[in-house]
Amino acid sequence: YEHLTPEQQRMFRLLGLHPGYDFSAASAAAIADTTLERAQALLETLLDEHLLEQRTCGHYRFHDLLHVYAKERTKGEDDAHEREAAIRRVLNWYLYTANNADRVIAPLRRHVPLTAESAPPSILTFASHRDALNWCEIERANLIAATRTAAAHNHNGIAWRIPTALYGFVILRKHWHEWLLVHQDALTAARCIGDRFAEGWVLNGFGIAYTELQRYPEAIDCFHTALNLRRQVDDRIGESETLNNLGETYRRLGQLTEAIENYQKALAICREIGDRHGESISLNNLGKARYDAGQYVAAIKCHSSALTICRESADRYSEAEIRNDLGDTYRALERFDSALDHYTEA
Repeated sequence: YEHLTPEQQRMFRLLGLHPGYDFSAASAAAIADTTLERAQALLETLLDEHLLEQRTCGHYRFHDLLHVYAKERTKGEDDAHEREAAIRRVLNWYLYTANNADRVIAPLRRHVPLTAESAPPSILTFASHRDALNWCEIERANLIAATRTAAAHNHNGIAWRIPTALYGFVILRKHWHEWLLVHQDALTAARCIGDRFAEGWVLNGFGIAYTELQRYPEAIDCFHTALNLRRQVDDRIGESETLNNLGETYRRLGQLTEAIENYQKALAICREIGDRHGESISLNNLGKARYDAGQYVAAIKCHSSALTICRESADRYSEAEIRNDLGDTYRALERFDSALDHYTEA
């Protein structure tokens, strides 16, 4: 360490503050407030000096004892303001990059509003759905650590936003237990700053996870609380989302009257505010409930209306789901050619 240049020493020290087990050149650039190219060069120097390890291409980490040493050095040589600024920069990097990934994975859903801070210069963008998914998977442990670090350092606006930015990823990869873990920190953060909009968003996420884990009473409690909060702050899109989620929970419980009632309320809001994406989701959900009730003709009408909207907006993910549901409904009517057509398209 003593033989390093001051710039190399500073990078080594600040990396001791990085949340998670490993780090990339881009996140290292954020924590050190330098360019990606300079961060890469510094990391390679530290690697050559055996102060870092590289187990996988593009990602570096400390030996445990060297990690402890880096933390000791930054506490001894960097003032509290510099350490806190470095932590906030890297946390903001994770938030903005997760948001970029979410916008590629689920481009039509409502995305978490970001903080007022400018985006870090080294944030990543993603050329494809696969690239965005892969980044989220590789960085899963670091994203959890970033959320927990944000909460521990009272960066509450970041702490509640990172988990909510990961919904598109989690709904595909099903890391529900991890999502519940980070939502605990997110909820604490939202309540700490008294942000009812954030609290409603986080509780809605809790409810989704509980539904997917078949913990239905807990899901319903979360959705009802989220619904009240979203109505208090006049979050109409959020209200319709929670009504849809509440309807889905009731549908899975076989309580179809309650399910249909909530879906219809969600649909009315979406039409009132002109939310076409939400309208297609509400219609398709309503079709599922009609199917479960044996009302197959009504189900086809709902699914077909939803399909029209999806095709208008080129929502391929939802179109596949709707076509699969149409296949189920036509199969129930023994219209097997139509069912096969929709299944094949799905």
